Amino acid sequence: FERSRDRSELPPTEPFETSFETPDVGEVRLTGRLHRGSLRRLVLFVHGLGGNSDSGYMRAGLRAAARIGASALLL
Repeated sequence: FERSRDRSELPPTEPFETSFETPDVGEVRLTGRLHRGSLRRLVLFVHGLGGNSDSGYMRAGLRAAARIGASALLL
């Protein structure tokens, strides 16, 4: 897997946080970054083990979603 080499400026994002209760583990908290696009579409990106919302593939996904006007949630 080749890392993204695109170093262009990223679309603007804001912090995202939510939580919910599960019967098995109790409270589960999700945090990430949200880009608000102009369309009524949301693309959800979830990183793998060892990754985070700043990983190259997450940045590439954010740029791709912004190019088509979609919102993007990076978890």
